[in-house]
Amino acid sequence: MQSKFLNPRNDVAFKKIFGSEDHKDLLIDFLNGMLNLTGDKIIEQVDFLNPIQAPKTFGAKQSIVDILCKDARNIRYIVEMQISHTPGFDKRAQYYAAKTYTGQLDRKEQYPKLNHVIFLAIANHVLFRDKDSYKSDHLILDTSSYEHDLKDFSFTFIELPKFNKLEHELETIEEKWLYFLKHADRDFEIPRVFQGTPIEEAYHTLERYTWSEAEILAYEDAALAVVDNENTLEVTHQKGKIEGKIEGKIERTIEVARNLLAQEIDPSIIAAATGLSLEEIQSLNKL
Repeated sequence: MQSKFLNPRNDVAFKKIFGSEDHKDLLIDFLNGMLNLTGDKIIEQVDFLNPIQAPKTFGAKQSIVDILCKDARNIRYIVEMQISHTPGFDKRAQYYAAKTYTGQLDRKEQYPKLNHVIFLAIANHVLFRDKDSYKSDHLILDTSSYEHDLKDFSFTFIELPKFNKLEHELETIEEKWLYFLKHADRDFEIPRVFQGTPIEEAYHTLERYTWSEAEILAYEDAALAVVDNENTLEVTHQKGKIEGKIEGKIERTIEVARNLLAQEIDPSIIAAATGLSLEEIQSLNKL
C-alpha cells in the first residue's frame, strides 16, 4: 500500500519543505535543531538567497546548492540533501562554502565584511566509513592548542543510514527531524510524537493530494534522475572492476612469461602456455 506522504529526501520535496517562503518556520526549526543552536546563536528569521552562484570570471564553474539563506546576523547557511553516492562530495562541500564566502563581497568591499558560512549536508548514504556516529561536525582548529581561531567555516554532515533510533526513542529536535527525513514516506499517519510540532506541518506538506500535477511530475522526474545517476555510477564501478581484473590478469601472465624466460624455456612453448605472441615474449627480453 502506498504511503500518502511523499519522500522528503527527494530533491523537489526537500526544497518544498525547507526552501519555500511559505515554510520558513520549518527551515528555522530544522537549522536550530540540526546545528544545536542556543542562546544568541538561535536563528529567528532567514532570508533566502539565490542558490545558483554564478561565476565572477569567464569560464569559471557555476555552482548550484539546494538551499542558501542568511540570518539576521548575515551568517550564510547552505543546506544540501545528498541522495546518490557521488565521489568527491566532501570536496564539493568545501567548494560550495568557499564560493558562498567569497560571493559576499563586491569589488569595492573589504575583507572584514566577510561573515560565517555554515554547510549542513544530509546524506542518504555513508560518507565516512570509519566513523560510527551519524553526525560529524568539522571546524578549522589550531593543531597544537585546538583553539578555534578561524571561525568563518563549519561543516556538519549527517549520514542517514547510521541513524537508527525508533519513534519511542526520539528526544531531541535533531532526532525528530532525522526520523522524519528517513521514515516519512513509509508512514501512513503522522506519528503522535510530531503532533503539535513544526514537523507535523512538514508531514502535511508531503501529502500527495495537496500537490499539483506539475509538482508531481517534477517530483517524479527528480526521482528518475536519481535512479539514472545511480545506474551510471554502478556501470562505471562494474567497468572499473572488469578493467582491473583484466589488467591484473595481464600482469600475472607477463610475470609467468618472465619466469619461464628466466628458465630458458623455448619462446614458442611460452607463447602456447600464456597466449602471448612471440613478438610480445621477445620484447620482454629487452625490458
